[in-house]
Order: sequence, then C-alpha cells, then structure tokens
Amino acid sequence: MSGKSRLDELLESRRPKNGAERLFHERAEANGWRVTRRGWPDFFCWNEDGNFFAVEIKRPRQRLKKHQAAVLQILADHGIPA
Repeated sequence: MSGKSRLDELLESRRPKNGAERLFHERAEANGWRVTRRGWPDFFCWNEDGNFFAVEIKRPRQRLKKHQAAVLQILADHGIPA
C-alpha cells in the first residue's frame, strides 16, 4: 500500500515543465503542502463585497472528471461555494 489517500491519487499530477512552476511545486511539497494542477475550476469569481465562488463549466451531457469533482468537493468542504 502506497500510503496515499484516494483523494491524493485523484489529484496527483506531473511535475511542471516550467522552471518557476516546478520550483514552486517542489518547495511547496517539501514544506508539507499537497499540490495539484489538476481539477481547478474554470472560473474563480469575486466581488468588492468579499463574496466569491468557483465554477467548472461543462457542455450539456458532459460530466466532471473525478479529479475535478474532488477539487470542487474540497472547496465546498471548506465553505467555498463551488
């Protein structure tokens, strides 16, 4: 058993090719953060009143991918409307 949770497995992503992004990814992981580039919603919206929400857009009959649903669930679990 790898010790990874199902969520970790769904959100696992390759190291970025871009040097600055790769450096950030490596340093964040080294400091105990879980990092993914997968599943982020299409839009993050906010207004001057401090309200915000995240949106993933799909065409009719198109479904969320498992990693997209996982990220939306994490946001919702932390009180971010998604």
